[in-house]
Amino acid sequence: MSKTSGYASAIVVAAVFVIPALAQTPVPDRRPIVPPMLQIVVNDHSGAGLEGVNIGVSGAERRQTSTDGRGRATVPVSPGTYRLRFERERFITLERDVTIGRGQPATIMVALDAALPPPAQLSGGGR
Repeated sequence: MSKTSGYASAIVVAAVFVIPALAQTPVPDRRPIVPPMLQIVVNDHSGAGLEGVNIGVSGAERRQTSTDGRGRATVPVSPGTYRLRFERERFITLERDVTIGRGQPATIMVALDAALPPPAQLSGGGR
């Protein structure tokens, strides 16, 4: 075997093993990073969803949203610690602290208590 044919054989052998190995190199994941979603469900104590609850999110980010007709809301957030504030007319305001981890969807379920009606106004002049 000549030197030239030996080099050619070595090149062919290298091409047979190296090229398929290069083709199997993993490609970096280029999908966009999606922030965790905070799923929120707000009910009254009977279990019915409460529509129109204003939800304030403060902490690592600030957001504002409100619940839909089923008492649900979704808020995209970065990982971190947040304080959620739930407000609706005729219900007692509620605050809750939550910590959201990286890549972890979180579901927060709360029930709001109905506020007591204001005391009846007494009409004056009755002695």
